[in-house]
Amino acid sequence: MNMSVCKSSAVAAVIAVLAFAYAEVHWSLLDPKVEIVVPSWYAGFRLIAASLVLTYLGHAVCAFSARKWRGLRLLRLSPLARCVVSLVLGQTLCMVWVLLRSGISGGAYLATGYQLPITRVEVVLLLAVIVLVTRQPRKGLEDYSAEKPSRISPWDLLVFSALLALSLTPIALRELPRDIALSSDPDQYTFWASQVLRLGGVPWDQGILGIGSFGYPAGFAVLCAIWCVFSGLSPVEIVTIQPILQFILAALLCAALAEYSLPSRETIKSPASSVHIFLVSSLLLTTYWTVLPYGHQQMMYHGEGGGRGSTSLLMATVLGSVIAAFASPRDRCQRVALVFLLGITGALIATVNPITAVVPCCLIGLICLYELGRSIWAWRSNSVIAVGILPLLALGFVGLFLVLSDPYFTEMIISALLPRVDQTIQTAAAAPLALEFTLPDESILTWLQPTRLCALLVGGAFPPEFFTAQFYIIVSGLFLWWLVKAPGSAIRLTLLLVYLSLSFYLSLAIPQAGDMNRPVYLVQPYIMQSIMQAGPVLGLLLLAIGSLFIIRSLRGWGSLVALVVGVAAVTTPDASLASYNRFLNANSRRTYCGSLGCLSEGDRAALRFVTDLGKDVLSKYSGLTYDEVPKIMILADPHDLGTEDWLFPFGSSRVLPLESPLPVAFFYGRGSPQWNFSNYQRHICARFDLDWLKRRNVRFLFLPANDPGCIRGKSRIIESSTILFERDGTRVLKLF
Repeated sequence: MNMSVCKSSAVAAVIAVLAFAYAEVHWSLLDPKVEIVVPSWYAGFRLIAASLVLTYLGHAVCAFSARKWRGLRLLRLSPLARCVVSLVLGQTLCMVWVLLRSGISGGAYLATGYQLPITRVEVVLLLAVIVLVTRQPRKGLEDYSAEKPSRISPWDLLVFSALLALSLTPIALRELPRDIALSSDPDQYTFWASQVLRLGGVPWDQGILGIGSFGYPAGFAVLCAIWCVFSGLSPVEIVTIQPILQFILAALLCAALAEYSLPSRETIKSPASSVHIFLVSSLLLTTYWTVLPYGHQQMMYHGEGGGRGSTSLLMATVLGSVIAAFASPRDRCQRVALVFLLGITGALIATVNPITAVVPCCLIGLICLYELGRSIWAWRSNSVIAVGILPLLALGFVGLFLVLSDPYFTEMIISALLPRVDQTIQTAAAAPLALEFTLPDESILTWLQPTRLCALLVGGAFPPEFFTAQFYIIVSGLFLWWLVKAPGSAIRLTLLLVYLSLSFYLSLAIPQAGDMNRPVYLVQPYIMQSIMQAGPVLGLLLLAIGSLFIIRSLRGWGSLVALVVGVAAVTTPDASLASYNRFLNANSRRTYCGSLGCLSEGDRAALRFVTDLGKDVLSKYSGLTYDEVPKIMILADPHDLGTEDWLFPFGSSRVLPLESPLPVAFFYGRGSPQWNFSNYQRHICARFDLDWLKRRNVRFLFLPANDPGCIRGKSRIIESSTILFERDGTRVLKLF
């Protein structure tokens, strides 16, 4: 490398780091609404530690696999990029393990009536086995992915740790610590995540804490529980930051996978270095903090749809793998590994949110069909490198078992296959909803006009909150450059845009009618949101590829000027369109509780009292079933929203189910079908039916101060009950 290139590269590095530092400081330290406290720094440190542990797990498994199957050396990446990929693989492998292990526990439960939960001893033994198996001679831990081995040195780990610190610390400074969720959706997500932690995996029966399983896809709860285990943060904190965390990790993965979309001759001639990956990552994170604060959209600000919003990293895995598909098509082992990665990622998205998985799984299905065709042709002609029919069948079984390990899907299939007793008593009102798909009135020829087609591509693949002037100008310029340099990869991205846009267009035909029992009305908006979620990921991937092109081709000050202009455009919020601020709310949420109330010191003391009370009760009455164990009731505010009925708890009543050893009655209807909307209105609101509560062994009542929950004769109930605890207006009553 000559002196001119060294100088321009050094200047580019300085510019990127300065832009990165500007974005982080502007996002966190200089925000006048953010109060920096020591626990926030500590939370950031724990996030970094969890990321490093997941990175080690991913790297260890891949190193071991590469020693057994040398064909798996498919990642010709720099050490920093390998660290990022290892982090992603570590998280993926942990999710797969928890789900499969829960499936084994479910099989035992269906066969014997007893579950086999994951224990702490099992986790420690498993980690010890991984450490022992991967402790080979130093060269055995060398680069499992590069053609010319190069170890991940302490310097590379230091750079990776610094990148994690710059990525994750602003999240902690703005969002953590917190002790209560933002709204009703994250209330339930935190409850399910805490259940996974308490019950040792996805439960098929919650024991004394509830009847049966969650009745909801458990993938997001598993993801949050994994981060809780390795970081030590609470489910409330992890659920709050998970959409932001996953999107930032998706940005880092886009930077790591960008080289796979370069022409293969460029990659082989001069592979990207860790410095290149650090510069690209800096640019993407700068873009996030100044242009795309994903997770702070108005519709997601209170944590609504946190599960759907936390599939960004899985989306990036799918889209990046498709764009960079089969970078080395002559190696069958690499094709098998890539197809398995896509299939397993699709199954994980399905466990997080089934509707969100529709679009990516259809794409994965097309790729599997293509590989099936190649495999059949290879079987006949023996002249094509293909995955093979048996590996594709094995992938189908693995993906199916992974999905069925979540009891939500198993129960749905069982209920669909087994005949129902009440099928003969169906009325016309209970008839199944007819799905009539009606496309927009305009003909397809109208949509194929250049202006309408452009609007379809842009409006279908990208959400309106990301309509920023500088983002689309830069992306358009980079795409033209990419089309000249690597037409194959650029065409694949174009096909992805067309696929997402057509999916968006066809989703307009999905009916929006339905009710609580048949929530068809949720299908269309959820599919459209998943498509719009994939758009920013594609934009970041394209930005990463173009930036890497510029950095790798620095031969003079012209390329440097282009990079400076790009960085300046990205870091200039004023370049955004006027609509930008209508869709986003970048305010810090660490001290914000939402509309359902905060915690007081009296509430915290009452929660500690209930925890001790529950432990004492369970120690006296061990071996009880759910019906026999004493329960504690919380108040709720019932709301009939037309298509859905909600029981909204308030204040510390939302935290009680996370900490109470006793089962909780009327927490969003969870735990038992008895705690439903109609029973609350009939037996709590209309009149306080103590006999009905006695028959269900609801022995305690939790009353936070200033709770707007509906209850009949509250003052009379307090007088006739035994007050076990009272402080600052918060009471714990013994009803009988």
